[in-house]
Amino acid sequence: SSRKKDERRAQRAKVREAHGKHHTRELRALLEVLRALLAAVPSMEPAPPAAALPPEGSGEDAVSALRHSRPPGAPPPKWLPPRESEVADALAAAGAALRVGRAYRALPEAFGPAEGCEILAGVIDRPPKYQEKYLAQEVSLLAKVWELADGSARLGASPNGGPPDLAIVDIGAGNGCLALLAAVLLGAYAVLVDHTLPPPELRVEEKVPEPWRSRIIRINGDVKDLDVVRDVEPLLAANGIRRAVLIAKHLCGVGTDLALSLVRTWRDTERGRGACSTSDSGAVPGDELSAALRRCARSQAAPPASHRTSEGGRVELLGAVMATCCGHKINGADLDMYAQLHSHDEYLAKLTGGDHSRVLHLLGLCTRCVAWRTTAGATANRIVPSQVAAAELFEDALQQPRLDMLARLFPAAEEVVFVSAARSPQNRCLIAGDAAAVARAARDAPGQAAAFLAALRRAGAELEAAAGGPLDLKPKGFVSKKYDYDGT
Repeated sequence: SSRKKDERRAQRAKVREAHGKHHTRELRALLEVLRALLAAVPSMEPAPPAAALPPEGSGEDAVSALRHSRPPGAPPPKWLPPRESEVADALAAAGAALRVGRAYRALPEAFGPAEGCEILAGVIDRPPKYQEKYLAQEVSLLAKVWELADGSARLGASPNGGPPDLAIVDIGAGNGCLALLAAVLLGAYAVLVDHTLPPPELRVEEKVPEPWRSRIIRINGDVKDLDVVRDVEPLLAANGIRRAVLIAKHLCGVGTDLALSLVRTWRDTERGRGACSTSDSGAVPGDELSAALRRCARSQAAPPASHRTSEGGRVELLGAVMATCCGHKINGADLDMYAQLHSHDEYLAKLTGGDHSRVLHLLGLCTRCVAWRTTAGATANRIVPSQVAAAELFEDALQQPRLDMLARLFPAAEEVVFVSAARSPQNRCLIAGDAAAVARAARDAPGQAAAFLAALRRAGAELEAAAGGPLDLKPKGFVSKKYDYDGT
């Protein structure tokens, strides 16, 4: 009868509402992933069996009532939501198995001096929402580069306009703003590496005045194709550069790991373990990047002999600052690439017993879930706290091999939260270099920022004077609803 149909329809609506209240879909997805970890991590202890249901009580919703309607001892139907205690036990088991040296919520905050944002805001002219998003990120990263390059000791470097001996090598540089600011701050070159050349309207070298325009070197190519000995060091040496700091800000997916591979080759070469020859025997057939780099190096005017590097043009890599991003974009062939790049990592080997297929399985589970942490701040999202906790755990597991690699290559390496989540939900940052410099860069110690702020003010004043006012970095012609910018 129509009355019975209406009753069934009303009951189904109550069940749907109850499932929404209990976050059935979200908890089921989480529990499925946590259980799948057992196949990737043999040492993981299974979660204890779910406890018995509590006695039926008053005021139950539709789902709770249905729990108690099944026969005693019968397994719960698949459509019933997992119980919170069941999810909590599985999450605890996963946390014990994937434990890292320092979890995300235990990372130190190193935001840099807040006063730096006001200084930069007076130097750079961008739409307000661009400033709101990027200023805090830039100040924080600049403060870390400053420490790794021993900025206080460089005050007054390159007197009388002499060529600098330091380069800021920015992997995935985009428009080049961050590297330019670091170069102006430290009296250095900005080396911009990116696989795609931005439109002229966005390139910082088209906007900045001399002498900084001549100190911007752009390498248009993929970082995975770069060879330090063959491509990078000759280019830097041709400009009298003896030292470098590498930065990589928010490279999506496996981009951070490809940049780490470049860092590893660079540091291994410094230690005499590089397998590549320093001879320039011409471009490898089909290697357009190498040919372009050599043409770029030859096009640079040779510096005076007093500024040339020694030891065959070797350039010392002082350290690296890497703000990581978008682990969920490590998928497909990139999973294998990540696994290969970190094939000797002890943390991964311990988890998986060194089995490559288990590594791939583990990475596949981790990468598909790390976005839960950043999605949790989106409007009308359905992410539950246990999903956020799992995402942090999986992201910890992805970060640990990266931190391990940097710790093997440099005297010290640390991970920090470099900006608040309000400024960027992708706020994890790896720092590596000299032990004392890393210790300073990884902490916002009282009184530590005075020299940095003084140098930032000086650099900003010099840039403003040369540009005749704040440097116009508005992306003219590019309309953005997200940043409320009309392109003018």
